[in-house]
Amino acid sequence: MGALLTAFLADRFWLERVLTYTAAFGALCLLSIGLLNPWFWGLSAMICGAGVGIGGCQAGLNALSGQIYPPTIRSTGAGCALGLGRVGAVAGPLLGGVLLVLGLRAQGIFVAAAISASAVALLIAILGRLRRGWCGGPRAQPPNATRCIGNSPS
Repeated sequence: MGALLTAFLADRFWLERVLTYTAAFGALCLLSIGLLNPWFWGLSAMICGAGVGIGGCQAGLNALSGQIYPPTIRSTGAGCALGLGRVGAVAGPLLGGVLLVLGLRAQGIFVAAAISASAVALLIAILGRLRRGWCGGPRAQPPNATRCIGNSPS
């Protein structure tokens, strides 16, 4: 559901802006789980929101990796980005288990995950600002046009 929503919005707005908001929404949901101790229905809604935000951001990051790398190394860059994502998919649950064994409560783990997701949102926002600056400003190209990053001047 998050990937479909992200794709719909990314066609109409800057991809980095959409990814920033989806990652921030996921981080807010994770933080809410860690701090609020919600009842079942509230917890269910927050878990759904975290999945939509983080899952939608993941799908959008795949699209973004295809835009930011120059054509000559695009497949290598996107492949490395996906590979590092898989490492995180394996290491994340292992780290969560280690933190539980060390005595950290589940709420603390959700807060730590929210901090990580917030950092992702911040870094995507910075990337968006840098890319728009390199392309000649925020209105240099329509959102669905080919970006100028990685294209050599002819």
